[in-house]
Amino acid sequence: MAVKLPSEIIIDICSYLHPVDLYSLTSTCKRYRSLLWSKSTTTQEIWKTSRIRYIPHQTFPPPEEMCEQQYIWLMVIAQRCRYCGEKDRFRLSAHWELGAYCCDECLELRSISHDVLVEEWKVPDQILSCLLPLQSPPVPRKKYYLIDDVIQTIKEFHELPDTVSGDEWLEERQIEVLQKSRMNKRYKVQNDLLLYEHRLREKDPCDLLKSGT
Repeated sequence: MAVKLPSEIIIDICSYLHPVDLYSLTSTCKRYRSLLWSKSTTTQEIWKTSRIRYIPHQTFPPPEEMCEQQYIWLMVIAQRCRYCGEKDRFRLSAHWELGAYCCDECLELRSISHDVLVEEWKVPDQILSCLLPLQSPPVPRKKYYLIDDVIQTIKEFHELPDTVSGDEWLEERQIEVLQKSRMNKRYKVQNDLLLYEHRLREKDPCDLLKSGT
């Protein structure tokens, strides 16, 4: 049946499916997987239509580095830590810096605090200003950064070619980090709202009446 259906009909059918159903469809056969994992304009429109139709409130477009499939996966489908598989939603957070859900324990292993960078790593302020802070740090009200990002940033700075001004590189990186930080904050707020609405729908109506919600 999958082989016989014209592509136009398959695309039209897909435009009415929930994102969860689209992901399920990708595992049924090579044709559907090839169609729905593509980054073509047609495929992106399928996922975009599904996102707009089934996510309960208006959402931002995907970040520049994400296709619709990756974006929807993080917002709607992913329900476990990328690293350890933890499924308890109360122990998970969506981290746009990682493009994944992660529990606090795994995040702490992969991040480092501002205090440690200053006191132990002796990272200068000019480099610290070029690092992207985590929106949901493993320790509340503390500033944390991904270790890989710290190492990569320091490496890039010290390996700048002679033709590139260090001051210009720092200024460009600071602007880029500010923009990314603002973007990640927007997506975090959006994701928190989605999670809140999901939990509200799952809650027993009797409990809602008792609490006066």
